[in-house]
Amino acid sequence: MQFNSVSIPLVDLATQSRAIRDEVLTRMSAVIDAGRYILGEEVEHFETQFAEYCQVPHCIGVANGTDALHLALRALDIGKGDEVITVGNSFAATAFAIAYTGATTVFVDIDPADFNIDVNLVEDAITERTRAILPVHLYGQPARMMELREIADRHGLRIVEDCAQSHGAEVNGQRCGSFGDIGCFSFYPGKNLGAFGDGGANTTRDPKLAEKLRLLRNYGQRVKNQHDMLGYNCRLDTLQACVLLTKMKHI
Repeated sequence: MQFNSVSIPLVDLATQSRAIRDEVLTRMSAVIDAGRYILGEEVEHFETQFAEYCQVPHCIGVANGTDALHLALRALDIGKGDEVITVGNSFAATAFAIAYTGATTVFVDIDPADFNIDVNLVEDAITERTRAILPVHLYGQPARMMELREIADRHGLRIVEDCAQSHGAEVNGQRCGSFGDIGCFSFYPGKNLGAFGDGGANTTRDPKLAEKLRLLRNYGQRVKNQHDMLGYNCRLDTLQACVLLTKMKHI
């Protein structure tokens, strides 16, 4: 018997996008007609929906997943002289974000059972300079967050979750992005929830951290041209929010 060879792409964005094309274009047309390109109401609508999806009260849309990690660490006042514990098998952006703040990355090995950070090695890596633990939920599998939370609480440390590969993943019914002080998501096109370009978000239960993240992403502004703190240009694009709002129904 003869079989024909068929190539199946690892990621088929064109086919995925074709199914939602008309709805996305309708949303984008409304943005173009209104001219609300920066932090338009679509961004707010997406933030509300994604916060609810992640089971937290606050979501702050940012420009990409790397910005989400960087701003999370900045919001927690982590900087030069501090140490952040993370895992060595993540994408470079995880360590880059730590380096951007001037802090030192402390790598620990993975658990071969799930390829996530080995919680049994974390405590040995803690020093007097350690400020945070940054677990990475890999391949849709959450890290052992209950144990990490216990370690962090015992040592007075913060937790920043790298959720770039875990949109919707759960531990005992609780969604990734809701365990740590701040969750960090990427909406790169190939992610579980992907935009038509770059995008990202932070999630948190803490209203003060949420407010600080909103300032950090937009030049430190509450009011245009009034800069309350040193901020960055890391806003989620309104047109990308149109894509994410459409895809939320299908995730």
